[in-house]
Amino acid sequence: MGRWMQAFNDKGEVVVEMAPNFLMYCLKWFPKKSKEEFPIISNLTIDSENWIDELQIFKLESIIELKAEIERMYGVLNYKEFVANVSAEEIRNQITSD
Repeated sequence: MGRWMQAFNDKGEVVVEMAPNFLMYCLKWFPKKSKEEFPIISNLTIDSENWIDELQIFKLESIIELKAEIERMYGVLNYKEFVANVSAEEIRNQITSD
């Protein structure tokens, strides 16, 4: 998969880049109800009904929210954060068995 994600500053310079595979696949293992907790990430998943196209442009507020969602997701998977009806253990088992 040749997808790549970049974040630019106001001058148009790349300030961070990463392969977005984590974002595109991470909610695959989360219960459907929990996707409401991660609305921006949910829209970036491959099977999202809200997918726009390969070029996604976010305003600062959305980037801040996306960062918060990523941090929450890592928190859940590392047993540091709680989201109702989400079992980090079940998710970890599904990820490793796929």
